[in-house]
Amino acid sequence: MNPNPFEDEFEKAKYFIDVMKPQVQAAGRLLGFMEQSLEADRSTWTVLGAEPGFTQTPLGVTGIGAISSIRNALGVAANEMRIPNLVPLAFSVNSLSINTTLTIATVIPAGLDSIQSRNAPPFPLNQNQNLGDRFRTFDPVLAKVCHQVFQILYGTDADAIRSAMLTMRQAYDHFISRLAPDDKVRESEFFTTKKDNKPDLVTRKERLKYAAETRVKNEDKRKLLIASDNHTLETYEVFQRAHVRGPIDESVAKDAILAMNSILLQWANALELGPVFNDSNDLL
Repeated sequence: MNPNPFEDEFEKAKYFIDVMKPQVQAAGRLLGFMEQSLEADRSTWTVLGAEPGFTQTPLGVTGIGAISSIRNALGVAANEMRIPNLVPLAFSVNSLSINTTLTIATVIPAGLDSIQSRNAPPFPLNQNQNLGDRFRTFDPVLAKVCHQVFQILYGTDADAIRSAMLTMRQAYDHFISRLAPDDKVRESEFFTTKKDNKPDLVTRKERLKYAAETRVKNEDKRKLLIASDNHTLETYEVFQRAHVRGPIDESVAKDAILAMNSILLQWANALELGPVFNDSNDLL
């Protein structure tokens, strides 16, 4: 028997907190995913709903039925505050997101130009869409940083956008540094000595070129990565604004975070970095 009962009780209390913390963190990410996914889908369906007679069409009836079902389930989850209920609900929201993408592809050719394409967030329960899972065996430290991006974005109230931007930039810097160390780039044909006071400076564009040319075996994937380097660099520049004092355009920042997530997933695919599948009980 523990001679100090206070020590024992405090230790048990800490244990239960440690048990609940990952569940609450996972729930925060699911809620954040659902919030951002529904917001991305909202504009499409509200534009369609304003079209005369659309709500009586099969697509309209199916759409309103899907969002009503999600709204009812969210109400039940909010009243019960049972974290496990969020898992099937998150799958329903993801299904709506997929259907919205298919709907956009169907209705835009029909002349509804007011419907814009949108950036849908990665589904937290799909390991192929999550950088933390894709990079787990490649670089555990990088995987942890990638997981933190959306934990911060969805689960933090204190300047979450700015913190998520900085964390995503850190993830990109870590990743590209692994693929293209400065000394290796300088020794390669892809490096050009600079004419200013920093002749040995390695640029981000040179790192991208080196990484694609030396690390990616598939020619088509390699060419695609090289062709998209300007998009990558433009997205990276958005993260640089996180250091500037003052408000951040949340819409632009979120788009940049999702864009960089897609860019890094493209690299993971090109490098054939696969997820490590866990037991489904580990999801929450």
